[in-house]
Amino acid sequence: MKLTEMSAEELASFKAEVQKKYDDFKAQGLSLNMARGKPSAEQLDLTEGLLTAVKSSEDCFAEDGTAPTFPPENELKIAADVFATAVKLASAEKLLAE
Repeated sequence: MKLTEMSAEELASFKAEVQKKYDDFKAQGLSLNMARGKPSAEQLDLTEGLLTAVKSSEDCFAEDGTAPTFPPENELKIAADVFATAVKLASAEKLLAE
């Protein structure tokens, strides 16, 4: 039943029921801080290459000068190549378990 369709007595009963549930949760003394923590220096260092990988529009082209069209058939390999380049890995093969 919608709240707008309840009588005054039904609303009072509903309020008491909900208030009891709220008070029960509050009595548990939970600390539910859902904020995410700050990243460590190591985590920041790991991602720094990703933030600076694309410096100009030329960085968006393959070595042969072509721009990829999506969705490519081998999109995982392309993504791994881009990531490997960004984190300065010699080969994307280390990222892919083929």
